[in-house]
Amino acid sequence: MIINHNIPSLKTTNQLSKNNQTVSKALQNLSSGMRINQAADDAAGLSISEKMRAQIRGLKQASRNIQDAISLVQTAEGGLNEVHALLQRGRELGVQAANGTLTEGDREAIQAEVSQILNEIDNIAGNTEFNGKNLLGNGSSTPVSVDGGGTTTGGAIPPLTADTITTTEEQEIIDSLKEYMLQESEKMVENYFGITADDADIAIYIDDTMDGGTLAYVSYYIGADGKGESVELHMNKDAFFDENTFIENDRVVAHEMTHAIMARSMNFAAMPKWFKEGAAEFIHGGDERLEADIYWDGKQSIIDSIGDGTDASWGQQSIDYSTGYVAVRYLHDRIKEAGGSGIKDVMQYLNNNLDAILDDALKNISNGSYAGGLTDFISDYKANGVQYINDHIDLTNEDTGAIGGLDADGGSVKTDITVVADSSSPTDDPLSYFNEIWPNTSGDAATTTSAAYVRLVQQKIYRVNHATSNQDPLTIQLGANTDQSLQVKRSNVHTTNLRIHAVDMVNRAEDAITSMDRAIQMVSNERSRYGAIQNRLEHSFNVTQISSENLTAAESRVRDAEMAAEMMDFTKGNIIVQAAQAMLAQSNQLPQGVLQLLR
Repeated sequence: MIINHNIPSLKTTNQLSKNNQTVSKALQNLSSGMRINQAADDAAGLSISEKMRAQIRGLKQASRNIQDAISLVQTAEGGLNEVHALLQRGRELGVQAANGTLTEGDREAIQAEVSQILNEIDNIAGNTEFNGKNLLGNGSSTPVSVDGGGTTTGGAIPPLTADTITTTEEQEIIDSLKEYMLQESEKMVENYFGITADDADIAIYIDDTMDGGTLAYVSYYIGADGKGESVELHMNKDAFFDENTFIENDRVVAHEMTHAIMARSMNFAAMPKWFKEGAAEFIHGGDERLEADIYWDGKQSIIDSIGDGTDASWGQQSIDYSTGYVAVRYLHDRIKEAGGSGIKDVMQYLNNNLDAILDDALKNISNGSYAGGLTDFISDYKANGVQYINDHIDLTNEDTGAIGGLDADGGSVKTDITVVADSSSPTDDPLSYFNEIWPNTSGDAATTTSAAYVRLVQQKIYRVNHATSNQDPLTIQLGANTDQSLQVKRSNVHTTNLRIHAVDMVNRAEDAITSMDRAIQMVSNERSRYGAIQNRLEHSFNVTQISSENLTAAESRVRDAEMAAEMMDFTKGNIIVQAAQAMLAQSNQLPQGVLQLLR
């Protein structure tokens, strides 16, 4: 027997301590309901559990996001429903206006109601919002160039007179024209079309405003030989400094200068409008317009709009400019395939034969391809134009489709910014083949007794927005992790985007019916899109709910305490602790035996 150490008591004390820890752990688990209360309880299990918790909380928030998105879609669809109702009424009025029993006054009354309908559609487009986000009018169509039409009136050709500069902004426009716009435009026409003006005068005017936001136009009087006399280039000060169109200013100038040069180098009056405008579009590229018109009207409609190739088919609409652009590109390629130099051959023939018309040029420079002249070309174009667009016009890259560029001739890429080079060589005489009459200078021009006045303005181009906005789409976070989102494009149902802003119930009621039908179809497409999105969101909501439920169950198995087992451990531990306490009392009595020996 020993007395210095009570080994049985030490062992019992140690065991009692362990039993107390077991009971304490069981109590902690029972009181928290958790198997893992700290990292030491189960390090790997804690890591897994926390990942699952992050997913669960993310899924719950995603479910709320989806519910908000469904509300947003329902708001947009509700607005479109009202637009649909207004369009149906507008179409009904168009059918009424087309009836020959109505007087002009009756149609004007119908036009007044239609104007109110259009205003309300714009109001709905601008004011349909969800949490401050515009849904139906965010980002109206962005004009690349400008609106306008040609007018012809009789009268004497007046002498050209100088304009007067009154503001710094006007001087900036003049400086831009002198620096590169006029010079580069003239070079482009000379290089690619092989024609120049003939040292005639051209007067430059700076106008404060122009109808329809027009950026620039060329006007002239038709002389006895069909050439343009008293040529003027008008610039719109307000539109020039519009930040939405600034990078396109040089393209518009190139377009208008093409008109000016063609007017002085051929029997311009005899040229069909599709050829005039198509050539002016081709010089800087018309892919943006074409892409938009394909969406609005379809490729076949664009090709068919050329009609019989005469001005009787010209409607001064964007689609007419597109068919002119495609037709000139088509002619360019066909002439090259026949061994020629493309559209340059046509231009130079017309320049060398001032009494010739386009029909003559096609017969003489196509190597027999168009022996029947314009009639043969129009037939060929209408039969093969759609396939030509599919095979030869790339609307997916940055090239504008300009002559000499990648798409048209296999050259370098000509973007909307680079198609007109920035030469930066300012001069008071930037044009080699025109005599410029600048503001605050003087000049004279020949006069005749009578002539027709022509104003050529480039039709407005809208970048392709479809019925959907070109602004940033709304991102709906559908899941708990990155890249689990849905992009919802916001619609644009402004009347300009629906192409009904200029419907004319007085003079063109049947065209108005067609416009309304197209707008109704566009809104139907948008409503269908929103309906499909809502269905998708509802299914996504169900998936997130199920995923959250299953993850919660899995996380519970990892982290939650099994209460029955914990209670069993607690009861067992409690009994063992009591037994250990009793045994400790007994072991503490063992040294008393030594006293018995000492007695």
